[in-house]
Amino acid sequence: MLPEMFVVLNHSFIGLGICMNLLALVTIACSTPRTLKDYSIILFNTAVNDLLQLLLHFLMNPRLFASGSTLINMADGPCRLVHDYFCGLLFVMIQVSAVHTSSLIAISFWYR
Repeated sequence: MLPEMFVVLNHSFIGLGICMNLLALVTIACSTPRTLKDYSIILFNTAVNDLLQLLLHFLMNPRLFASGSTLINMADGPCRLVHDYFCGLLFVMIQVSAVHTSSLIAISFWYR
């Protein structure tokens, strides 16, 4: 019962994140004043990157386990139907996307 609740909660947060990022993309594309055009490019890129990260997380549904100094990554999503290598590639893309999003947020604070 408890693991199924966490899966439903995880998918709910992913769905909410996708909706919020799509709303942010529409808002940025439709109602950005000219004075904030440069800043909106950074925000648009951040929203697209977050959307990509959410979709990758949904496809992989990673489970991380720590054992001493070892980190174990297990894929529990639809990527298992393709190949284990594909799941590993998705995990790398999630990590790169997280670093890229953090960098964009730092740049946006510097830009303001």
